[in-house]
Amino acid sequence: MRPIFIGILTVLSVIAPGYSQSKMDTTLIQQLDEVVVSDSRFELTRENSGKTVITIGAEVLERNQGVPIAALLNQFGGIEIGGSRSRQGEILGVFSRGGRGRQVLVLLDGVRVSDPSSFSQEYDLRSLAISNIESIEIIKGAASTLYGTNAATAVINIKTKKSADESIAATFRAQMGTNQTASDQNYRLANFSNSAQISGTLEAFTYSMAVTNDYANGISSLSTTTLEEDPFSRTQTEVRLGYHPSETFSLTVYGQERRLRNNYDETFGFVDAPNQFVSLQKRAGVSGNLNYPRGNVNLNAAFTEYDSENFSAFPSTFRGDNFIMDVFNRYTIGNKLFTVLGVNYSRDRTIFANSAQTTQLDPYFNLVFVSGKGWNINSGARINVHSEYGSHWVYNLNPSYSIKLNTGYLKGLFSYSTAFIVPSLT
Repeated sequence: MRPIFIGILTVLSVIAPGYSQSKMDTTLIQQLDEVVVSDSRFELTRENSGKTVITIGAEVLERNQGVPIAALLNQFGGIEIGGSRSRQGEILGVFSRGGRGRQVLVLLDGVRVSDPSSFSQEYDLRSLAISNIESIEIIKGAASTLYGTNAATAVINIKTKKSADESIAATFRAQMGTNQTASDQNYRLANFSNSAQISGTLEAFTYSMAVTNDYANGISSLSTTTLEEDPFSRTQTEVRLGYHPSETFSLTVYGQERRLRNNYDETFGFVDAPNQFVSLQKRAGVSGNLNYPRGNVNLNAAFTEYDSENFSAFPSTFRGDNFIMDVFNRYTIGNKLFTVLGVNYSRDRTIFANSAQTTQLDPYFNLVFVSGKGWNINSGARINVHSEYGSHWVYNLNPSYSIKLNTGYLKGLFSYSTAFIVPSLT
């Protein structure tokens, strides 16, 4: 394990020009009242947040249907997705604040997603389609205190769509278009994206079924004289069932399957080749919530199997699975002190000729104090107890101060955090 120390000092100004004294800009109202969750696990206004958080809501996601998630994330400052500007299906690399992919944590419905059989411990963003995503939050900076391993330079927190409030609601979408290079203007249909979701609420029960399929062809992985086309395809299915008997208790179980197939060329010899990468992910999870006066207990857990195979001159197979469970209690004291006390358990395993396995058990806590007078403090600590190297502490101290202006606010913040990355099993 290698601790990473990060100190940040930034000043953020949220100011919008006022063109009329009598007409309030609705966009400005949305910016000032917007809440962020990921940096504290509480719904706090952005003004009271001590971290730099990017929020990608339903409106932005709706405008970018059919766009690869890597291309969408690449539009925002501080996040660079290598390969997102290339042919769809190219290998992606996530970079933030000087950190590479294994230093960026990806959460899916509150649970860490990371392939334990991979060398870099990264999650393959090519497996995700925007059509079934409800929102994305990106925390810039170290956040291992709240989220554990890999949260060294950024956290990408992805939430999938939930069930509709009506008894039955259906959404169907189909898109098609050309897919070509500037030098090969053939204008034939080669890019297809289809999705369908049926969901609803029947008294205390909720349900959701979603299917997405994407296919892209027409471009070669390498620019060669033959220009052999390298297709990319992705299919994902999800079933989600929920039980919500009252405002006090809710429980949801879900199952997901993601299939990916990508053809690519021989980069070492820079020649066209019939190489292919095939990946299958199977995931089963549960989330629960129990509310009580001024607080609630939350559960997020998932078991995921990863099975990938590389067909090339140097064939390889990667198999692994992990089980991750996060239980935490949120409690508010006097509308100014927001506390989180939790424990995270994870078990990662690779399945090769000789299997390897590690476990982690991390108790953690976090405190946020909102003074109501402009200054706020976000602080916490976590002890990482690893089955191989023992235990190690990480902590976070994040004070901030904001000054209200006529058309916004001026905020200064300071963050000193430690983070950790557990060794790869491969």
